[in-house]
Amino acid sequence: MGHSEKDLDEVLQSTSVFHNVSKGVAAKDKDLQAAFGTTDHTAICLEILARGELQVSEEERKMQYEHLFKDVASVLVDNQGLETPEVNPGLNVSMATM
Repeated sequence: MGHSEKDLDEVLQSTSVFHNVSKGVAAKDKDLQAAFGTTDHTAICLEILARGELQVSEEERKMQYEHLFKDVASVLVDNQGLETPEVNPGLNVSMATM
């Protein structure tokens, strides 16, 4: 079973709740009250962490894809020993990721 971090400061950049974080538009208290039944930002953050869906930025997705691609290339390069070196001198990860 995984480890759960208890300190919000270790998990979140901010406990502020935004309507549109990319534009820096904070959520209005009346909207928070309607959606969460409270305006307590810490309580709302805890609920979002417990029941919300993970959203990953385009940059994070790109980095994850690049790491996955390099991991797969490494496995392929490591397992290429099916042919003799005389016939196939082999690949390295740099060649495989070009």
